[in-house]
Amino acid sequence: MGFLFFKKANKSTELLQIEKFNALLDELLSIDSFISVKDYSFLKDQFVSTYNSFSAIRDMDMLHSFCKKNNVKKTFVDSFLFSYENLNELVSTHNKLFIKRTLTKEKRYLDGILCTVDPNIVLDDDQRIAV
Repeated sequence: MGFLFFKKANKSTELLQIEKFNALLDELLSIDSFISVKDYSFLKDQFVSTYNSFSAIRDMDMLHSFCKKNNVKKTFVDSFLFSYENLNELVSTHNKLFIKRTLTKEKRYLDGILCTVDPNIVLDDDQRIAV
């Protein structure tokens, strides 16, 4: 791995990749639907080399120098590294909140879904989630 991106430029390709990752992640997490692994796995694949580059710089304790030289806030890179490393958890949190909102919003519908079949049947929380 070369560290060619240490030379000062208007904006390094790697920093542009972080901006692209952030935009795609923000767009993904803003949708009002359940996000499957298939829906977000491309982020890990598409940005693995950017992650590997910045992770190596961080591991060599050179991230502060890189950010200073490229006039970028270290928190910008740290945030990318955190999001990439915790992508599964971020999506899982999104999905849990989506399910909670949907269950609240659709409670009346879900409670009455089987009324025509048998008015005594009431779905429990697990059954509502499955529906």
